[in-house]
Amino acid sequence: MWNAFMGWTGVDQYDEANQVGQRFLDDYQRRCGRRPEWCVPVVNCDVARTLLQAVTDAHPLSPRGVKEALERVKMLPAASGAPGTRISFGKWTRRGWMGTGYLVARQLDADGVNSHLVDRFGEE
Repeated sequence: MWNAFMGWTGVDQYDEANQVGQRFLDDYQRRCGRRPEWCVPVVNCDVARTLLQAVTDAHPLSPRGVKEALERVKMLPAASGAPGTRISFGKWTRRGWMGTGYLVARQLDADGVNSHLVDRFGEE
């Protein structure tokens, strides 16, 4: 199946230059003995940190309180995306991840497991 992807460029959220994500993966490797360098672990880290911040800031701890606390999450450094990606919500902002380089272009390596960065969107 991987051979079908060879030569194609895909859009991804994992960027090895994002130091927030690299620190998370360093800690993960120390604790678990492996280093999953792909989008799911760093995106899940972002989601967990965002929800943790909102739940701890929710007053009262109710669906409405959590929604309003999520709207107060501002400029949280993201583990996913290009360096400088932030997570912010607001009354009318629901997408979360912010930054010109959030999505990056990657290609699958010949080993069918690893990938390499091709380009960052939004960079000059």
